[in-house]
Amino acid sequence: MSEIKESLDKIAFEQGTRQIVDLVSAIVSTRGKKSIIGYVYKTAEEKLWMFADENPEQRSLVILRPGGFMSNHFMHDVHSIKHSDKIVFCGLPSSPTTWIATKDIADCAVHCKK
Repeated sequence: MSEIKESLDKIAFEQGTRQIVDLVSAIVSTRGKKSIIGYVYKTAEEKLWMFADENPEQRSLVILRPGGFMSNHFMHDVHSIKHSDKIVFCGLPSSPTTWIATKDIADCAVHCKK
C-alpha cells in the first residue's frame, strides 16, 4: 500500500495538485507501527509527508484518522437502537472516543427505527 500511495502522491504533485487528503486508520495514532495495520498506514504516511515536505510552499498534506464511523456502530447496535433508542458503547471514561456521523447515516437510523 505504501508503494501505491507513494506513486499516486508523486504523480499528483508532479501534475500540480497542491493538497492531498489521506484517509487512514485511527490505529496509527494509538499504536503506530506496533500492529500490521498501523505499520502499513504509518509507512505510507511517512512517504506522503516526504513528498509534501520537499516543497511546503506549493504542497500540503492532510491526514484524517477517523476513530469510528457511525455506520459501523449502527450495524452492530441496530437492536439496541430499535428497542432502547440507544447506542451502547463500553470504554473507560478517561478514554476519548471519536464517532463520525454523516447525513446518510443519520437518515438510515431514522428509517430503520420505523
